[in-house]
Amino acid sequence: MKAFILAGGLGTRLRTVVNDRPKPMALINGRPFLQLILDKLEGNFSQAVISIGYKGELIKNYFKDRYKGLSIEYTEDSLLGTGGAVRNYLLHKAKRDDPLLVINGDTLVNFDVIQLCDISPDITKLCVISQPENTRYGGIEVDSKGNLLSINKDNTESKLINAGVYYLSPKIINEIYSFKEEKFSLDDLIDKICVKVTVKVIEQKGKFIDIGIPDDYLYLTKHYNEYI
Repeated sequence: MKAFILAGGLGTRLRTVVNDRPKPMALINGRPFLQLILDKLEGNFSQAVISIGYKGELIKNYFKDRYKGLSIEYTEDSLLGTGGAVRNYLLHKAKRDDPLLVINGDTLVNFDVIQLCDISPDITKLCVISQPENTRYGGIEVDSKGNLLSINKDNTESKLINAGVYYLSPKIINEIYSFKEEKFSLDDLIDKICVKVTVKVIEQKGKFIDIGIPDDYLYLTKHYNEYI
C-alpha cells in the first residue's frame, strides 16, 4: 500500500509569512514541514506519492525520488481539489483494488498506522481528533457504532474534527474513481457516500496542528519539539 500526500494547494493564507515556496515546504526548525510527515511514514511504508501543484518543482528538487527508506513518486494535481487530486492519480497510475492512505500535506498528527491500515482493511477510516475549541474547523458527526454520519463544515459545535488522514478501502476508491466531477473535495465526496459505504471514525490522541494560517505556522516554529 502507498501513502498519498496532498501537497498541491496554493497556500494563499500563509503567504504573508511564507511566500517563496509551497506551503508543505515551509521551514520548521530548518526543515520543510513535509519532511515531518515523511518521517512519520518512513518505517511503516516503502512508497509515497506526493501530489504537487503550486511551485511543485521545489518539492521534487528537494526530495527527488527517495527519502530515507521511502521511494517517492509525484503526480500533478492542477488545482483539482483534494478529491480531484486522488482521482487524477487513480485514473493514471494506481491499481483500483489497492487501498490508499491519504494525508493532508499541511497538517501534522500522530496516527496509529496499524489501527488505520491493518485493522479491518476493507473498511474506509477517517482519522479525527478532539479539539476543546472548534472555531476554525467543521465538525464530525458519528453514530453510536463509531461510523461517520457527516463531515459538516458549518458544524463548529462538534469537538471532533477531521485530522487530515484517510484510509481509503478499495470499495471507496472505486467510488472516487468513477466520480464524474474533475474538481472536488475529498471531504465532500466522503460526506455524500458515507450513507452507503461504511466509514469508520478513528479518534487519535496527542498533538494536532494545521499550518494553513500564519499564527499556527509560527506557533509550530516555536513549539516544534512538542510535535515530533
